[in-house]
Amino acid sequence: KNRLLQDLKSGKTTEGHGVPGYGLLKSYKGRGETMIINPSAHTMIPRRNTFRCHRNSSCRRSRGMALPGGKQLWYGVAKVFLASVLFVGISLALLNSSAERVAAEISALEASHGDLLGANILLRDQKARLFSPEAVGALASNQLAIHIPASGQYRKL
Repeated sequence: KNRLLQDLKSGKTTEGHGVPGYGLLKSYKGRGETMIINPSAHTMIPRRNTFRCHRNSSCRRSRGMALPGGKQLWYGVAKVFLASVLFVGISLALLNSSAERVAAEISALEASHGDLLGANILLRDQKARLFSPEAVGALASNQLAIHIPASGQYRKL
């Protein structure tokens, strides 16, 4: 078989007839391939397909589904989507850090609020003591020399 193929490739004659493949080999073309048939050994050697597609023929590779709006639109949409994802991610990171800061400020404000409530209670107690009638009479007599008259010291006219 190999010797026969070498003889055909080199153009040597077979069986002494002067024509390559005479009697021993028959060649035919059908559906894009050539088969060489040796009746004695029944070998079949398919030829490599050399079919070429022309520009105007319908043998081009079929395109998949086209994107609606074209590639440029979808490139733009993808860029906007990626930018928005980055923006949302950065915003969430900043909000998370600012939430921690706000929580620390709230705890500090609650502590100062407790201190202020205690001070407010003390100041109300002091105000209640200072505005009592006994405290007002004592301050008026000591600082301003104003005394409350006794029951028989004043008369109505």
